[in-house]
Amino acid sequence: MAESHPVRISRGGPPRAVRGTATRAESELPPPEQRVNRGGTQRALRTGFVFLFAMVMVYAILAAYDRSAPGGASSSAFVGFEWFTLFAGLIAVGGFLFALSPAPRWVELRSDSIVVKGRFGSSRRFPLDATYATSLIRRLPAGWLSSEPLEVVEVRSQGVRRTYLVETGLIPLGDGASLG
Repeated sequence: MAESHPVRISRGGPPRAVRGTATRAESELPPPEQRVNRGGTQRALRTGFVFLFAMVMVYAILAAYDRSAPGGASSSAFVGFEWFTLFAGLIAVGGFLFALSPAPRWVELRSDSIVVKGRFGSSRRFPLDATYATSLIRRLPAGWLSSEPLEVVEVRSQGVRRTYLVETGLIPLGDGASLG
């Protein structure tokens, strides 16, 4: 809360309290710490590419079967094959984007809040108040999908609940009282 200082007005009125723009405590706050989520991004990308590879393989097998079957793509039913190709492409792109979505780009730790920058440009601010809480859902060891150990962390604040795939320790675990 801002400190009030009495100010004397020369017109003879009683002194009034004037609120300053920033308090001493606010001006002495440390700068926010921004942490990049390299391990979570690496795992999300590799998982997305594994999904794309699997989709291409399934598509290739079904396309080869369709070409060899009587009445397949070699006949007048080629329009159905085009729709199948379009549908498979949409599923592949959607699945790849879905694999990327739980891994934020970075997390910014502030003295009063945590800001999470999402994969596709959105930012979410979680104030460190009485409603803030985190819980660890799962720990993932380093492996061929990620060179860093990871955590799946659920963050809750003011009725909002989000789940993120982040490097170990990127989002502090605990409630708002223990963090702030």
